[in-house]
Amino acid sequence: MSSCPLGSDTDTKTDRLSVSATPISDVLNSELSSDYEIYHLDRNPATSQLLRGGGVLIGVKKHLRCKLVPLVNANSLEQVAVCVSLPMQSVYICCVYIRPNSDPLVYSDHASCVQQLCDIAKSTDAVIALGDYNLPMLSWEFDADMHCYIPINASSEQEIVLTQSILACGLQQIQDIRNANDRLLDLAFVSDTDKIELFEPPSGILKLDAHHRPFIVKIDYIRATEDFATVRYYYDYDSCDEAAVHTRLQSLDWATVLADCDVDHAVLRFYDVIFDIIHDCIPIRQRLPRVQFSQPWWTPELRNLRNRLRKVRKRFIKLRSEENKRLLRDMEEFYSSRLNTVFHEYVLRNEANAKRDPSTFWTFVKKLRRNGGIPHDVFLKEARTDSAVAATELFAKFFKSVFSNIHPSHTPDKHRDWLTGIAHYNIYLPHLIVSIEDVKQALSSVDSSKGPGPDSLPPSFIKQFATSLATPVSIIFNRSLDCASMVLIRLVSRCHPVCLKAVI
Repeated sequence: MSSCPLGSDTDTKTDRLSVSATPISDVLNSELSSDYEIYHLDRNPATSQLLRGGGVLIGVKKHLRCKLVPLVNANSLEQVAVCVSLPMQSVYICCVYIRPNSDPLVYSDHASCVQQLCDIAKSTDAVIALGDYNLPMLSWEFDADMHCYIPINASSEQEIVLTQSILACGLQQIQDIRNANDRLLDLAFVSDTDKIELFEPPSGILKLDAHHRPFIVKIDYIRATEDFATVRYYYDYDSCDEAAVHTRLQSLDWATVLADCDVDHAVLRFYDVIFDIIHDCIPIRQRLPRVQFSQPWWTPELRNLRNRLRKVRKRFIKLRSEENKRLLRDMEEFYSSRLNTVFHEYVLRNEANAKRDPSTFWTFVKKLRRNGGIPHDVFLKEARTDSAVAATELFAKFFKSVFSNIHPSHTPDKHRDWLTGIAHYNIYLPHLIVSIEDVKQALSSVDSSKGPGPDSLPPSFIKQFATSLATPVSIIFNRSLDCASMVLIRLVSRCHPVCLKAVI
């Protein structure tokens, strides 16, 4: 069985994928982790004659786009393969467990699956095949020219099939971290040894196993210039020049600005003026995307410890000295201890409040069981896709298939007979006027803690400048009411039995 953490390092952060073998057939994916998408294959009679043990598992951070890769001739293998989509390339990862003394055909089938991944992958993509191959007698020697380990004593049929077939795929073996018995059971085959390297971490993600020491695979991937498009900019309303905004708003003759235009054009002209002032008087800040953590037990202390841990980990990856290794091990142990303590305290609080407030407990349980969010793939009958554009086309195809353009049959003259029986009514429509003071009071009472509406104006800005905004808003409201009154008069006047009396 294998337990090996796999990391993908970038210029600014380290994304981690966990690859392990574990029995989880009766465990929900959300119970294992709320931060990872879990892809696993549980042990079953088709993949193994053993009853103990669990299978293989790959966990991918949820902010990474990932999908399961179906492979041919994989039904009899304890194996799972995924594709992680990065901005300019993809990383194909295959995790496998092959029990001792397996038939050579098992190794051949696994090599066939790895070849399928290599065929799917583009020239810029990375392919990684790793796991417990259970060939302890096979020796590997480092070749400085190829920058990888090559087999030197392949003699058994299993060893020959594995080495010849896997290496024929163009992959190279880079793992030489031996277990407590000085044996090499876990292997890692990669497509590019220049951009992919392997090393041993101070401590593992899971409980350490003397027979399977953990290792990290660091991947230098192509960083797209489009990454910068993910940067978001926003107006920092908290740092606005309040005096300048007031001066600009009060200097405007709104009656002239909004003159000679209907309601729609008045609204557009109003927003044009407001956003010109905002652009001139409010600073623009840059907001970088970041991963959101939604665990209810998460605290600012844990966030701070996690950030410190990431810095220590980056330092160790850059310079793998004994001092950095010790610091990273101590920091990981301390962070893990505090995380367990905070989570345990959260569980105790839930247990204590279960009788008094059971809704809190069940809300958390439902959250763990729910796999919300945008689906990874969409299908319609035989068609299936994981592309956003293709998914919209499938939705359009479905709605088109159920849409009917047949209008309900009716005879207008027959349905107008009811008009003759209507009594005459006098309808009085007063001329409504919204005063500037009413608008000012309404704008001043908005909840500044709420988010912005469709116009992107935050309530805090509206409340802060309610006095200056009251005049143009009242003009627009009154013009809208006048327009609506005229429309209503025209509609009602078409119904001849009704007498309309309006004050305008």
